[in-house]
Amino acid sequence: MSTDYLAPTTELEAVNEILAAIGEAPVGTLSGALPVDASTALTRLRSRSRNLQAQGWSFNTDEGYTLPADNDGKVAIPRNALNVDPVDNNDLVVRGQFIYDRVNHTFVIDDDVEVDIVRFLPWEDLPQYARAFLFVATARTFQDQMIGDESLHQFTATDERMAWAAFMDAEARNADHNVIRDSWSVGRVVRRRQSL
Repeated sequence: MSTDYLAPTTELEAVNEILAAIGEAPVGTLSGALPVDASTALTRLRSRSRNLQAQGWSFNTDEGYTLPADNDGKVAIPRNALNVDPVDNNDLVVRGQFIYDRVNHTFVIDDDVEVDIVRFLPWEDLPQYARAFLFVATARTFQDQMIGDESLHQFTATDERMAWAAFMDAEARNADHNVIRDSWSVGRVVRRRQSL
């Protein structure tokens, strides 16, 4: 008896679910030359993953992460960074692959920079709730674009809504949001009262 269902969805399984949405046969591997539909499904799955992850979630965001300055005083951005926000310094921004000081008009910072960073994670590093939403949402858009059948759209759209609700529920549990700590306006009032 197979126990594959006990493990997180693999990228191959996700692509095969997307192919099933249009009635195509599954593929056995994602390496080498792929059939056109499988290649397109994989490309769309990865694109959807990048777009979802760019929003920043509990699983791919590091707050207060230190980016070191190199020997030339420049602060490089990691290649997998989707968003980098320097903490407590509105003069620093991202330009290309480096932090840029827009007041002094230079890439030479000469100091480490603390940032909040959103990273693009490969499929294997995503939690199951993100994987599930990604392959269901990609299957829906793939089916819409390849076949465009309205009755199939209704089924896949319902699946997508359910997967999104499960994603948001899991994200809320994992993010441990706190209305006082995480709200700028509430935090401002609390700090003001503490200074009185």
